[in-house]
Amino acid sequence: MSGGEPTPLASVIIPAHNESAVIERCLRTLLRDATPGEFEVVVVANGCTDDTAARARAAAPGVAVLELAAASKVSALNAGDAVATSFPRAYLDADVEVDTPSLRSVVEVLAGGDVLCAAPEMRLDLDGRPWFVRRFFAAFRQLPYLADGLVGNGLYVLSESGRQRFDAFPDITADDLFVRNLFRPDERAAVAGSTFVVHPPFSLGGLLAIRERTYRGNREYHGVGFEAQGGPTRDRRRLLQLARRHPLDLLVYLAVNLAARARVSLRRRQIRWERDDSARR
Repeated sequence: MSGGEPTPLASVIIPAHNESAVIERCLRTLLRDATPGEFEVVVVANGCTDDTAARARAAAPGVAVLELAAASKVSALNAGDAVATSFPRAYLDADVEVDTPSLRSVVEVLAGGDVLCAAPEMRLDLDGRPWFVRRFFAAFRQLPYLADGLVGNGLYVLSESGRQRFDAFPDITADDLFVRNLFRPDERAAVAGSTFVVHPPFSLGGLLAIRERTYRGNREYHGVGFEAQGGPTRDRRRLLQLARRHPLDLLVYLAVNLAARARVSLRRRQIRWERDDSARR
């Protein structure tokens, strides 16, 4: 920083592809209680055919807005990193909401030095969602990794030491999986008392889309030689417990995932970015 300006508490990088419907919500929630210059925010509009960039500039005049011609989240993350100046560094999806106090809490935890990667606790906004979406996420919330220092699912924050674990973001879909598996469970944390809001789909098509993206991202991740930490044993054990306690939730969860995996296999040679537009409104 120059001209006597205070050093930002953190830098926030927001990749945004055609996020006109939600970018203002994202920025206003993030900055509602922030002091001037508290966060350095970089929105990277990539491959947009809508007015995402203009809406970002109008919603928060102090925000830096980059525009890339190609639609690429990886390129957007790396471009944002190249211009950001502060640490910790948050990577925030445009359709996710985190408020100022929650991000401050995460930054405070990272300042201790023991935790290198952190995020607020995830909250799912299921208001108005159809029955099968609620049942799917009722099962989803029982999975072990959600209680194991969850980072990702739309937001993760890295200390300077944590960001030094890798050079640039690799060209894979699952950037959150890549980042999460760079750190041992004791090096990452979901910060109690802070939250970020994820908006699940309103439709079956949207739910299948986000699950397809998850499976395709996992396949890419393993296909380039990365290895995940942990193993499936605990997941299987938890699913057996869920089968006994909430069999209908498990049935919906398994049916959606089986359909998504089948669709990924059928589209293996297609280059696509699956996303849910039903909640972007």
